Amino acid sequence: MDTVVFKPGSEPPAGGHAAEPAPLPPPPKATIVVPPAAPSRGEPPREKPPRASASGGGRGPIARAWHGCLLLSFFFSALVVAAAFSLVLGIRGCVERLPDALGRAGASSADDPFQTTELKALDPSAKTPPRDAPRVVYVPLRGEIASRALSWSPDGDSAPEALRQIRLAAADPDVSGLLLDIDSPGGEMTASDTLHDALMRFRRSGEGRRVVARLGATAASGAYYVAAAADWIVASDTTLTGSIGVKIESFNLKQLAESNGVRAVSIVSGPNKNILSPFEDLADGQRQMLQKMVDALHARFVAVVAAGRHMEEGRVKGLADGRLLLGAEALREGLVDQTGQLEEATEKLRSYFGGKTPRYVRYTKRESVLDMFSDPAFWGSAVREAAPSVRPAGVTAPSARADR
Repeated sequence: MDTVVFKPGSEPPAGGHAAEPAPLPPPPKATIVVPPAAPSRGEPPREKPPRASASGGGRGPIARAWHGCLLLSFFFSALVVAAAFSLVLGIRGCVERLPDALGRAGASSADDPFQTTELKALDPSAKTPPRDAPRVVYVPLRGEIASRALSWSPDGDSAPEALRQIRLAAADPDVSGLLLDIDSPGGEMTASDTLHDALMRFRRSGEGRRVVARLGATAASGAYYVAAAADWIVASDTTLTGSIGVKIESFNLKQLAESNGVRAVSIVSGPNKNILSPFEDLADGQRQMLQKMVDALHARFVAVVAAGRHMEEGRVKGLADGRLLLGAEALREGLVDQTGQLEEATEKLRSYFGGKTPRYVRYTKRESVLDMFSDPAFWGSAVREAAPSVRPAGVTAPSARADR
């Protein structure tokens, strides 16, 4: 039997049987969509938290900033602690070196601000000398030789202090000798001449007074000028010495200034008043004038060395071209008497005094603790004790600025 399918809403065929309607498809499933909640007025929209990454570690910018601040604070705190520790060590070392002695041997009167301080460790190989032993003043000469004190440098006042020690020793009837310990590249001509003159006056101030100079790493130019006044000079084999000569130097910035539109204006009373100005060229007549001055100072230098070393001036002139010599070469040329160290210098002093071991002393000034801490040189010494040495290994030539 055939099945007639008709569309809904149409009439069945006449005389036929009514066919069953076809089943309708199921309705689609409803999907509920919830719209996002609208932010309230005045409230910023919410954002999804950032995902953790390997580089950020899940910290936000504020956390990273705090972390950096903590690291910086720790770093600077460590620097402050290290600096404070170094300063304490420096002050401790400086205090231990002041007044540069281990004991005292006698004191001056109440009206005299200076007193003698015994240096027991200067000659450790010798036995303790008796109280009536010859007294020798230890005079160190360090750094550049200058007439004025360079307050902040621990060695800046070495030349003025050495001059004071020599003059006090000359006026002290109990002093029999000087031990001059030199480590200097030289310096000013006048300051060197003043020290040389003070040593000669000390030698003439009393019968049997002796001066022994010990040359350290460097004793060149003006430093050798001073050493020439000694009765005996001891140098190490590696000592740089000599450099007998004089120079006057300046610099010229005239071309550099003009290229930058700078012109110097000077109102002078004469054509030579502005000599060696960095903004003026040196005229031929001015050069000759300065050369005469250098030649005159050089002649004095040669005469001082010739007299001190008992050499002919012609022989000294052959060495006075500014050359540097090692200690062994200086011994062959007659500029020093012996090669050795501090022990050889102290042994020579014992021989001068009939084999008696001298008492080595220095003159120290009575100062309060407040005076010591208010002295700029004290803090300069403290910095030098605290700061590590940054000088490269090896021998360094004397500073050109300090050459005579």
